[in-house]
Amino acid sequence: MGSRAPTMSAIQNHLDLQDDQITEILNLLKTMSQEVDEFYTKQSEFNDRQAKAIDGIVKDFDDAYALIKELKDTVANSGISAEDKQKFLQLNQRMEAGTTKLEALDAANPPTPPTEPPSEPPTTPSSGFGSKSTKR
Repeated sequence: MGSRAPTMSAIQNHLDLQDDQITEILNLLKTMSQEVDEFYTKQSEFNDRQAKAIDGIVKDFDDAYALIKELKDTVANSGISAEDKQKFLQLNQRMEAGTTKLEALDAANPPTPPTEPPSEPPTTPSSGFGSKSTKR
């Protein structure tokens, strides 16, 4: 004969738990599950914001590098003009803005994961958890 899954009453009898204690445990598990779901949602939102910020910073630096190349080519052919000086000023401002964005991104704090159960699990009325385990 194959083994059968234990019934709830068999588990309850084995662990010497009362209905209200089982309900308490189930509520605790549900609360913990909800906390994990909330954390997952917050972490996903944080990751999405980080990814969007990184994409924006990459674009800013790509634009800055394109301006550097343009200035390099222009200066190599005809020297530095008044317009080039203005572009160098723009470049400096872009690089400073990019650095500020990177520092802000680095300082961003992800959500705090749940670390402890919201309350203590119920205690059994007997001498300890599973005290009836020797009965068969």
